[in-house]
Amino acid sequence: MIWATFASRGASVRPDELGFLLNGWVLTGHHETFFGAEFRPFYTAGYGFVTAAAAVVGRGIDAQYRLSLLVNLALVVATCAALARLAFRHLAVARNTARALGIVVALAPAVAANSLFAWSETLNRFVFVAVVLLAHEHVMRPRWSTSLSIGTASSFAVIVHGRFTLLPALAILLLVVVATRAPRRLLAVTLGGGVAAVVSWWVFTRINVSLRRDLYPAADGKEGRMIDRLTTPSNLPSLGRSAVGQLWYVLATSFGLAAVGLAMNVRSVLLGLRRAGNLQWLAPAFLTLSAGSVALASALQVLNVIRPDHLVYGRYLEAVTPVFVLIGLSAVTGGSNVARRAWAVGIVGVVACAAALAAAAGRDELRAMTSEKNFFAIPNAVALDWALKLTKPAGYLSLTVAFVVLALALFVMARRSVSVFLVVLAVISLFFTTFTAARTVVPYRDYFDQMTLDDDVRERVGGEKRGTTITFDSGGLGGQTFFDYRYLLHPTQVSRADVRWIDRKPLHCVIGAVDRPPEDSGWMIVAQENDAASRGRQERGNIVLWMRSGVDSC
Repeated sequence: MIWATFASRGASVRPDELGFLLNGWVLTGHHETFFGAEFRPFYTAGYGFVTAAAAVVGRGIDAQYRLSLLVNLALVVATCAALARLAFRHLAVARNTARALGIVVALAPAVAANSLFAWSETLNRFVFVAVVLLAHEHVMRPRWSTSLSIGTASSFAVIVHGRFTLLPALAILLLVVVATRAPRRLLAVTLGGGVAAVVSWWVFTRINVSLRRDLYPAADGKEGRMIDRLTTPSNLPSLGRSAVGQLWYVLATSFGLAAVGLAMNVRSVLLGLRRAGNLQWLAPAFLTLSAGSVALASALQVLNVIRPDHLVYGRYLEAVTPVFVLIGLSAVTGGSNVARRAWAVGIVGVVACAAALAAAAGRDELRAMTSEKNFFAIPNAVALDWALKLTKPAGYLSLTVAFVVLALALFVMARRSVSVFLVVLAVISLFFTTFTAARTVVPYRDYFDQMTLDDDVRERVGGEKRGTTITFDSGGLGGQTFFDYRYLLHPTQVSRADVRWIDRKPLHCVIGAVDRPPEDSGWMIVAQENDAASRGRQERGNIVLWMRSGVDSC
């Protein structure tokens, strides 16, 4: 993974990674050009604290990108440690076994492979695991440290990603229920945690609002959009498809172990409720409700299918998967018969979800879309990477067979030898993560090495680079090309606009198409992108730098 951090040519996921990197520059007080009036996404501020620190240390976007990935690796280690602590202190697992389980879960693509991208997903996983651990700690022994920590961490989660919108409210509810054991003694502790949650939520959301104003003026609010989608009856079929598709992804890529974790967690809630006078059910209930809120938000985000990865969009729900896989592994390695039955149900669930999705669409929709060579954004379903490349054209049927065969093999191993099962699962997880690093992340932007137009632009930018803005003609070139040049040319600013529809008098240089000058006369081509590398397979040999006649710099 460290090798991939330095071997990759640059940010892979556009515009996601670029957005989070630019957030860091804005949060450190630098001006960045708006993304544009047509740009609707908003990359929240939480991960911006990581990219801001990386910007200060790296002083350039490429160094910032690689430093952010190194921080991600540290977050993977922190997630592993938090999972091990959760297993040891609250799942009745021996210390060494807990460490082994934490490592196995952290090696999986859901955690480790996601750290290879400079976006918020690795931080999402750590924050969620930390909040769940704090919930268990506070229920076990309520105190100021856990109360203040869970209040602040749950509010911070909201600006890490919008799918955690309900987490602060659930955290406050947990604090209140815990206080019912000893209202007088715990009143101050509970109020302190509640105040910490509210105040930190207000502070963090102010940062979000400021960032949106400075960089994403056209972004729409996801919270309001989710409510509108949820209350629109015509969206219910799409919501069902989205939820089942994401459930299939989680069950398949966890080899059914996430189902074991969910079953054991719900069982803990039910058993705890039967025992009067204790709150052993509360932390598992908090986990179930928190995961449910994330699952609902995730399903609502992907109602419209534009690309095949939208059918199995796993990265949103993957934020909560590691905790359930840990619980599932703890139960399976403990020899629980209930866990084994739940595991069998989880494996069957992979097949059932695939069958339901195919039946609802009247065909294997995933196979149909991949057969048509529609672009599949691997990072959104990173745990499918190896299977997508080895089963072409990939579909629900082929992927289900691949994962179910592995799940059944692991199921048999676990019954015969727990230690062999854990070793094999760790090796499989490490192999899949390494596969993604070597086959997807490192070569994702290999054409950057052959691109030359960015060097030509830099030669024509004089003085303070950050004070110079190059216009990118959106009327002649695609949006993905814009994100490439905005990354490569930073700190020189690149604004996106259709040059035929704006005031062209202030413009000196325009990155555009060879057959589309900004005006009929008065402009000349001074550089052209390398034919062998211009945007890889897209817009080959079509990208040029237009410069106004009579000027000598951009």
